[in-house]
Amino acid sequence: MFEMLKKLILPILLSAIIGSMLSCNKATEDEIQYVESSSAIVSGFSLINDKNVLDSLQNVFFSIDLLNGKIFNADSLPYGTRTNRLVPKITTASNVMEVHLRYRLDNGTDSVVDYLKNSGDSIDFSKGPVKLTVRSQNGLVTKDYDISVNVHQVKADSMIWRSMATAPLPTSFGAVKAQKTVRLADTFYCLTTDGSAYCLATTDNPADPQWTMAETAFGFTPDVESLQTSDDAFYILDTDHNLYTSADFMEWTATGRRWHYIYGGYTDQILGAVLSEQGNHIECHPSGETFAMPENFPVEGTSAPVTYTAPMAYAPLLVMVGGRTADGALTSASWGFDGSQWASVSIRDIPRPYEYMALTTYSMVDVPSSTWRPVDFPVLLAFGGLSADGLINRKVFYSRDWGMTWNEAPTTMQLPETVLSSYRAAAFEYTTTMHVPSRAASLWTEIPVMPLPAGARYMGAAESRATAPVTEWDCPAVYLFGGRNSEGETLDTMYRGVIHMFTFVPVQ
Repeated sequence: MFEMLKKLILPILLSAIIGSMLSCNKATEDEIQYVESSSAIVSGFSLINDKNVLDSLQNVFFSIDLLNGKIFNADSLPYGTRTNRLVPKITTASNVMEVHLRYRLDNGTDSVVDYLKNSGDSIDFSKGPVKLTVRSQNGLVTKDYDISVNVHQVKADSMIWRSMATAPLPTSFGAVKAQKTVRLADTFYCLTTDGSAYCLATTDNPADPQWTMAETAFGFTPDVESLQTSDDAFYILDTDHNLYTSADFMEWTATGRRWHYIYGGYTDQILGAVLSEQGNHIECHPSGETFAMPENFPVEGTSAPVTYTAPMAYAPLLVMVGGRTADGALTSASWGFDGSQWASVSIRDIPRPYEYMALTTYSMVDVPSSTWRPVDFPVLLAFGGLSADGLINRKVFYSRDWGMTWNEAPTTMQLPETVLSSYRAAAFEYTTTMHVPSRAASLWTEIPVMPLPAGARYMGAAESRATAPVTEWDCPAVYLFGGRNSEGETLDTMYRGVIHMFTFVPVQ
C-alpha cells in the first residue's frame, strides 16, 4: 500500500514543482524591461597604421582623461610627422547613438565626420585639437573630448629638464669655507666647516628641507673635501694626508696609512693614491692590497666613483672620470676597476679634460618605433669640473655604456644658466615619491629652465595620463651639492633636477 502511494505522490509533486517554475519564469519575462545605455565613455583611442606617415603608427599610445575630456599622446611624435591625414580607431560603449569628429579645414571652416557611418575617413589633426562628441544610446548623455596628436616641432630629445630647483646647503654656519656630501647606505651626510668648527647634517631624503644638524669634532684637522665612504665606513684625510676612518662619524681612528688622495669606495674597501719615491701605486684599505698605477692614471682630481653591477659580471664595476696625472696633466679618460685590476675603459673620452667633475647615474628615455612607448635605460651623467686654464665646464655629457663612450647631451638637457658653475660638487641620483596634488618642499625654490620645444607639452600635477586616478609614483632626480666657483669659493647651495619624462603621472 505504501509503495503504491509513493508512486502516485512523487509524480504529483514533480508536476507541481515544474508548474510553479514555469509560472515564475513567465512572470519574470513579463516584468523584464529593456533599459538603454547612458554611457558616453571613450574607452580606447589609437591610429590606424600608415607606414607612409610613421612606422608602427598603430602603437602610438594615447591617454584618455575622462574627467577633463582630453585624449592625447603625452610622448610627442618625432619631428616632421605629418598629422593632416590620420585615421583614428575609437572604442566606445556599444550602441551609442552618435560619434562625431569635428576638425578645422584650410579655409577656416569646420568639417564634421560621422564616425559610425564613415569610420575609415581620415582626419586632419594638424590644426589643433579635434573635437570628438559621443552621445549615449538613450540620447540623454553627451560627452565632448578634445583629441590632440602632439608632434615635436624641432628635433628634440626626451632628455629635457622638467624642473630645476635650488635650496640652501644644510648647515648651521652663515659662511661655509668647505663642504662635502656623501652617501652611506640610505643616508646622506653633508659636512661643512666655517674654518674652525664643523657641522654634520643628515637626512634619509634629500628632497626634505629639514635635515638633522649637529656640531661634530674630529680630534685632528680634516681635509673636508676628501671625505668618502665605503659600504660600511667613512674615510677622510687630515691636512697632513693621514687616513682616518669611522663607522658612525663620531669615533675616528687613524689607519696608519698616509695617502695622497682618496678615490672613493668599492664594496667594503676604500681606494686611494699613494705617492712615494719607490713608485706610485693604488692601495685598498682595510685589505692592504696594492695595485701598480697604470700609465696616465690620475693621482688626484677624479670624479667620485660610481659602482654598478653589469649583467653576467662576476663582480661590481667601478667607474670614475677625469683628474690630474702625476706629471700635472689633466685627463679626460674613464677608468674602471673590477676588484682585481684597473683599466682605461674609454673608447671615446669626454671631449676636453677636467678635474673634479660631478658623476652620477641617471636614466634616459628612448621611444622605439616598434612600439612608440617610452623605454628608460641607465646612463652616466658627467658635468662641472675645472679645465687646465681655470674655466669651469658648463656642458653635460652622458654615457650609455658605463663610461666607454661619451656624448654631449642635447641642448635641452644642458643646465640652465641660473645653475651656478661649479667643480668639486657631489652629485647623486635619488628617487623621490611624487604626488598629485604636488607636495613641494617649502625651502626648495623653482628656477627657470629651458622651455620645451614648440609642440611638446608639460603635464601639470593635476593632469592624469590614466583613466583611473594615480596619486603618487616614483620619480628619479639628480641632486647636486655645493662645489666651488671659479674664484675657488665654496657654494652654499644645492640643486635638484628632474627630466620631464619622469614627472608624467604614470599609466595605471
